[in-house]
Amino acid sequence: MSRERIQSISAGQVKLVCPIITSAMIMGVVLAGFAIVPFNIFAKPPSGQMISLIMAGVAGVCFLASMVVPNIVSQSAINSISGESDNQEQRYAAVYQTQLIIRLALLEGPAFANLVALSMERNPWSLGIVVWLIVTMILFFPTPGRIDAWIKQKKELADFE
Repeated sequence: MSRERIQSISAGQVKLVCPIITSAMIMGVVLAGFAIVPFNIFAKPPSGQMISLIMAGVAGVCFLASMVVPNIVSQSAINSISGESDNQEQRYAAVYQTQLIIRLALLEGPAFANLVALSMERNPWSLGIVVWLIVTMILFFPTPGRIDAWIKQKKELADFE
């Protein structure tokens, strides 16, 4: 997709699309959990911990990355926007959407990986990690007010500098 096409996304479109993207990513993990993990998963004792521990580590690293990487990516994009005056709100909205997708992807991947670990080794704490990642994704759910506040804050920071 060309840069011009991405920048032509209006803030109103971002307010409509971002909740759909977020809901789809959250529901993907939830539905996969119901499809992958049998209901009697804890009927037998755990069969090991190696895969579960590795996936827990991956979840921790990805959680930390989801707090840092989207901000780095958005900051570099915002630096290129701040010098321009035309379509500034559209560009900030596109940056918000990109930042949200990166953050959710960094949380969704380890959630799927821990579902696989849960189905293989049956450790109950793997389910806890999946729930923790889903709750984190829900906490970043984009509301129109949250998107407007983010765009306003970035504009004010750019004007301040």
